[in-house]
Amino acid sequence: MDWESRPFASDWQDVHSWFPLKNAAGAGKVFSGFAALWSDPNWTAVLRETVYWYAAANMNAGAIEGGMLLAHATLERLAWTHLVVDRKTFAEATLRRLDAHERIRELLKALRIPRGVPPRYGALAAWAGKQKTKDGPGPSHASVTSWFIPIPLHEGCCRQPRPG
Repeated sequence: MDWESRPFASDWQDVHSWFPLKNAAGAGKVFSGFAALWSDPNWTAVLRETVYWYAAANMNAGAIEGGMLLAHATLERLAWTHLVVDRKTFAEATLRRLDAHERIRELLKALRIPRGVPPRYGALAAWAGKQKTKDGPGPSHASVTSWFIPIPLHEGCCRQPRPG
């Protein structure tokens, strides 16, 4: 197994993470799944890129907004690879027609990951509850697209959100 990756080193810093530091008993199970995907030619480059992006996002690359964009791009890349390349549950054209938050929602659904905003994030959960969509991908998409949709770089580069 080739673990070579782009060098990504910086000064040590404490970052909040999903990883449970006090109860890491399931880490071996997670890693064995990761290692299996790493061995799959469809996934090696994707994992190399997305782990890099995730690490950069977790270190607030480009402030909070930049971190959210990187995390969003990571989830979209994982969605494409899982749903189109690996599982073939979507045709390329079908997945391309979906908005980013819909692609992420389909990925989470396929992996049986809960899509709701956890109640412990009170303000975000309250805000999400007032929106048309009441799950995590919807509000995250609204936040991310509000930063770059109004100023497209060239015609057709960004789709306007659907009215609603």
